[in-house]
Amino acid sequence: MAQAALVTTGVLLLPASLPDAVPDDVEGALWTVFWVALIVVAVLMALTVLLRKKLLGGRSVRFRRKLARLRHALRAVGKKPHALGLGWVMGIAIQFTFLVLTALLAMSCGLRMPLRAWLFAWPLAKLAAVLPLTQGGIGVREAALVALMAPFGAPGALVLAAGLAWEAVIIAGGLIAGGTAFALRDPVAPRRD
Repeated sequence: MAQAALVTTGVLLLPASLPDAVPDDVEGALWTVFWVALIVVAVLMALTVLLRKKLLGGRSVRFRRKLARLRHALRAVGKKPHALGLGWVMGIAIQFTFLVLTALLAMSCGLRMPLRAWLFAWPLAKLAAVLPLTQGGIGVREAALVALMAPFGAPGALVLAAGLAWEAVIIAGGLIAGGTAFALRDPVAPRRD
């Protein structure tokens, strides 16, 4: 959800980030694609709600149990919508912070792009990394980022360097945290057999 909010913000700010060489009809086409995608998502959600009985009827007991757990969780969250809203806002803040850190790291690599371009490309590249092609999305994220930043005039080599530098920061942070947790563990903790 946080990534979707960042991508939507990036799409709304996108026309101001495109180079001046981009014709107005391309800008109009981008807005058309955005609105069509938004309408398609809304129609699919409405159809899912309207046809839920037919879609879910005749399913196995295991599937219905999982569905009941999901319904129970949604009702529990519905009782505390402020907690859900707070989590969503915190998720957006964390992802936006990562995005800004990536943009600053890219500036250190020599890549100077407007934040609007990063708002569009970076969350989509992270979503592309979910594809189960590589371990942790390494390589997929960087390739997607290169492709998504190309229309803004970003040199592919610099985008790739920034993406790999960010991946190195993430991996190094994980290794440091793991090493710290390992060093601080209680060596005489009782075993659970």
